[in-house]
Amino acid sequence: MPEAIPACDVAVIGGGLSGLLCALYLARAGVRVSVLDADPMAFGPHASSASVASLGLVQLGTAEHPHRLAHALGLDRAKQYLSFSQRSIALLAQEVPMQRGGLRVGIGAEIGELEEAVTVSEALGVENSLWTQDQVSQSQGSVGLGPGRYVPMDGRLDPVQALAALAEKARAAGAHLWAGRRVQAVEVNDSITLRMEQGDTQCELLVYAASWGLPALDAWFSGKLYPVRAAVLQTEPAAHRRPSRSPLQGASAQYGYLSWQSTPVGGLRVSGARWATPHMETGETERRPNPKVQAALQGFLQKTFAQDAQGVVTASAGIQGYTCDNLPLVGPLPGGRRVACSGFADTGWSLAAAAAEIVTQGILGERPDYPDFLKPQRLVGI
Repeated sequence: MPEAIPACDVAVIGGGLSGLLCALYLARAGVRVSVLDADPMAFGPHASSASVASLGLVQLGTAEHPHRLAHALGLDRAKQYLSFSQRSIALLAQEVPMQRGGLRVGIGAEIGELEEAVTVSEALGVENSLWTQDQVSQSQGSVGLGPGRYVPMDGRLDPVQALAALAEKARAAGAHLWAGRRVQAVEVNDSITLRMEQGDTQCELLVYAASWGLPALDAWFSGKLYPVRAAVLQTEPAAHRRPSRSPLQGASAQYGYLSWQSTPVGGLRVSGARWATPHMETGETERRPNPKVQAALQGFLQKTFAQDAQGVVTASAGIQGYTCDNLPLVGPLPGGRRVACSGFADTGWSLAAAAAEIVTQGILGERPDYPDFLKPQRLVGI
């Protein structure tokens, strides 16, 4: 029979980036915490979480340029958002190896917005500089890419190695990690009961750190979280792109709809191109790349990284959780005893650590100070 999961103070549903960070911080504070993940391969190199499937680009704020963030949120809120992201990146860098510096490259009409992006970035207190087309091409080993913005605060990491390191640290701190445990129902009474096929367990407080599947567990998330499929192509190592000559930075383009970085062994990983399908891959939950998206990514490789495009080793996909307003959910849910640390979409590497810190502070009875527009209460009534 499967091992029974003992009762704990806090249960965390979801063993990706935000779930592991919550468990790590809570365990360090002496809280009895268990992480439950439906994937039998969770906490290992073959896990199916969106965190593992991502490229591992750590981009301050969002993948879009900051002037667009300022237009969407207003200057004051954009400053708050970027400050939150800066704090998060600094926290993450304390836990996992990270190479610093990244590029936001212009393609097509995007090139005309780069100067405004640099100016607004400086007004928001973000260090960045405009790079010429030659600088971009030299750093990336590419052909035909336009100029771009270099952001020192950005970074890149290996997502598999980073999650493995966080899992090891969480266990060492006293957290219990349970793979292959799908929570089928949540019942809130005197204590919280989590119903699973292998047997039930209880906790005093629940952290939702999973993503697009949460509406099936808690009606509050209905209409607020939805799945989006993100495809990834990985090439075989190329002789001209040995590890010692790999691109200096990970990079993104097309307002974040294309991104790439070199692998530790000298290949390339490229993701994005959701625009290749009319529905932008929204609502898709099957972890198999759409052929149209795969063809678009292959075409980008052939045009931009011709020497790498011939040897695609793997084509995979991860399912990311998006919120209805594209901002994450961080903090207590209405009714108490349930906390959200979810909805990061493709911004988890730059936001999840600060979110986990906020969640931990709240559970410990502190009153964390963070932007109201990240709190779940903003969506009450939707």
